[in-house]
Amino acid sequence: DQPDGIRAPVDITNYRTIGNSDGAFFYLEVRAGILSGELVPDIVGPRPQPKGDGGQEPGPVLPPVQLPVLEGVDTAYILIDNDQDPSTGYRFASTGGTRIGADFLVTVLGRSGQVMRSIFQPWAGTNATDFEWNTGIVQQITAANDEKRLEVGVPAALLGGGKLAY
Repeated sequence: DQPDGIRAPVDITNYRTIGNSDGAFFYLEVRAGILSGELVPDIVGPRPQPKGDGGQEPGPVLPPVQLPVLEGVDTAYILIDNDQDPSTGYRFASTGGTRIGADFLVTVLGRSGQVMRSIFQPWAGTNATDFEWNTGIVQQITAANDEKRLEVGVPAALLGGGKLAY
């Protein structure tokens, strides 16, 4: 059973963060299947009907289209505020009211229960609501997972010092 229709791979049950002189470390746990990805449906139908007489009458009904099955990816985002100033960086407010100005983004992509890519990027937006991250400054970082848990480490050298908020 899935509570309230939430899929197990995205139902966060626990999370933790810790920072020290080596860097910042993040832990995320879901009910099951973290980074599992999901199959994209392979049949699309019914197809839109073309107009048979220049737009006045519908044309013949077209059969559903068979598409190749594509496997999607699951993505975990971690927003990091390294200056604890909500007026700088990407503005984010949690449902609990905590506000941060994210200066960095950690992105972990996974499929079939495996980490495919884990990267660290600085914010590149001009307005606080721009979810834009510098694609020219992308650093690979360490991430590992099992069936339900994901751990990510960001070296201190990438964070630029300061007191962090996540």
